[in-house]
Amino acid sequence: MHPQVSKLLSDHAANIAQLCRDYGVLRLALFGSALTTAWDPASSDLDFVAEFGPPPPGVDLFAQFFVFQTKLQETLGRPIDLVEKAAVRKPRFLELLQSQSEDVYAA
Repeated sequence: MHPQVSKLLSDHAANIAQLCRDYGVLRLALFGSALTTAWDPASSDLDFVAEFGPPPPGVDLFAQFFVFQTKLQETLGRPIDLVEKAAVRKPRFLELLQSQSEDVYAA
């Protein structure tokens, strides 16, 4: 993991965990350039894959994904791409997510 990404996630670990609990995220993992030296602090986004459980009371499916994504982006102060693992249909992409991702949160 890029050192600046590691520090950013570490600095916000408690907030990320709370967001995951609030929106029914069972597992959140980082993938993509942030795990390499190719990540550019000036321009790169952060790519996450999420495994969602049932939406908590008072949270609909829209909020579970989109509001969670927005709040995660606000928390980290960086653009976020979020992929729902259950929605991935391409076997090669799923393989990549399974082999080249790092957990940020697990319930």
